[in-house]
Amino acid sequence: MGCTVSKTRLPELLPKRISLHHDAILVSKKPVSQSTRFLENFLTIWLYDVASNKYENEMEHLGKLLYGLKTFNNIETCNHFINNVRDEKIFLILSGIHRTCEHFHDFPQLEKIYIFDCSHEINDTK
Repeated sequence: MGCTVSKTRLPELLPKRISLHHDAILVSKKPVSQSTRFLENFLTIWLYDVASNKYENEMEHLGKLLYGLKTFNNIETCNHFINNVRDEKIFLILSGIHRTCEHFHDFPQLEKIYIFDCSHEINDTK
């Protein structure tokens, strides 16, 4: 009676489409293999304007796709949270508060800053 090592191979996953605002987006063109890096050391933070409730559906949908989505509606609270993150990189989503983007440029934890706007209007204010 001996023990043998089984050599099982993980199945490759085909890319899938997700939908935000009813536009299909291709997540990946390459099959996902065992060597793919997962976003284990990343946080996604969404800072939004509390006066607008138009982002609720998107936040709920994204919350189902991402583990640990943090939402904030106060800039100071969000800054404090980001400042206390040490071992993780952060994806920051800003909605309805574009003028506050300059508050976040100096955080080394921030990997990317995304501006999400449901309206299809572009406002140029100077």
